[in-house]
Amino acid sequence: MKSDDFQRSVRSSKNGRSEGDAPNIGKVGRMPGTGLPRTIRRKRRGEGGGSASGEIRKTDRGREFRRKVILMWSLLLSGLVLVILGVSVWLWIRPNMERREVARRPAALAKEDEFIRPAIPSLPEADAIALVKEALTVREPERISEYFRLGESSPEAIVAFLKSLDQVDGVVSKVYSIGSIDGNGMAVDCLIVAFKGTELPRNRVAMLTPDEAGKWKVDFDAFARTVTPSWDEFLEKGAKSARVRIYAAADSYYNGVFRDETQWVCYGLASPDTSRILLGYCRQDSPQAAAMASIFRKNPSMNRATLEIRRVEGGDSRQVEISQVVAEDWVVGSKPFEDRFK
Repeated sequence: MKSDDFQRSVRSSKNGRSEGDAPNIGKVGRMPGTGLPRTIRRKRRGEGGGSASGEIRKTDRGREFRRKVILMWSLLLSGLVLVILGVSVWLWIRPNMERREVARRPAALAKEDEFIRPAIPSLPEADAIALVKEALTVREPERISEYFRLGESSPEAIVAFLKSLDQVDGVVSKVYSIGSIDGNGMAVDCLIVAFKGTELPRNRVAMLTPDEAGKWKVDFDAFARTVTPSWDEFLEKGAKSARVRIYAAADSYYNGVFRDETQWVCYGLASPDTSRILLGYCRQDSPQAAAMASIFRKNPSMNRATLEIRRVEGGDSRQVEISQVVAEDWVVGSKPFEDRFK
C-alpha cells in the first residue's frame, strides 16, 4: 500500500477536520427559541410579552377577589334576613303558644298563680341570727314555745333534740342568713346553722315564721327535718307510708310498676339523714303532679318539699308513690299545698 493511500484513509476517518475546526455533526434542525437572547425567549413563552401577561393575571385576581367579596356579602345578608324572619315568626307564635298553654292548664293551677302571699317585713338579719343562736341554747321545756313553732313535736322532745346536737352535728360554728321565701303562703326567713367537730361539716336550715301575734319563731320540724315515722321504720322496718322532709330533683327512671312514663312523673328524693336515694312517682294530671310542677317552676334543679309517700305493691325497695304534696318547703301550713290544685 502506498503512503498516500494511507494518509487519505486517515484523513477520511477524521472527516477532513483540522486542529481548531468545529466538529462536523451533520445537518441539525433549528429548535424553537435557540440562538435568541434570553429576554426574547421569555417573551415568546409568554405569548405576548411579560407586561401584558402580568396585567392579565392582575385583572383575573381582581375579578376573583370581587367575586368572593360579593359572595360573602350575599351570604351575610341572607343570614341576616333569615334571623329577622325567624325572630318575627317567633314573636308572632309565642303569644299564641302562651294562650294555648294557659288554656290547657287546670283551673286550680291558674288560681295558684293568682295566690297572694302575705307582705310581712322580714326581721333584720342581726335580730334573726341572735334569735336562732338563743333558741339553740334553751334547755327548759317551758321556754321552748317562746322560740320555737312546735308543730308535731312536744317541748320535751325539742329539748332532748337540742341536747343531742353536739353528738349528732357538732358545735355551732356560724349562723348566717340566706334570704326570705314564701312557702305555702307563709312568710319565711331562712338561715343556715353550720356545725363543726364531726367527720364532715354539717348544717341545718333554721326557718323563721311569724305566729298569729307577729312574733317570729324557729320552725322546729323544719330545723330537725322531722320524719314520721322515722327513716329507720320506713326504710328498714316495713312501714307502708311516711311524711318526709326531703330534697327533690327531677328524674327519669321508669321501671317495674312505674315503667309507663305517660302515666307517671318521676323525682329523685334525698335526705341528709339517710344515704338511701328514693324514686318518687306521682300520676300525670293529678294534684300531686301539678303541685310538684309548681314547686319546680321556681327552681328547676332541686327543691325542698314535705311529702307523704307510700309503698306500692310490685315496686322495688327504692320506688314510692307521692300520695300527697304537704308543703312546698319544710314549713307546713294549715292546709296541704296540693289542695290549691284540686
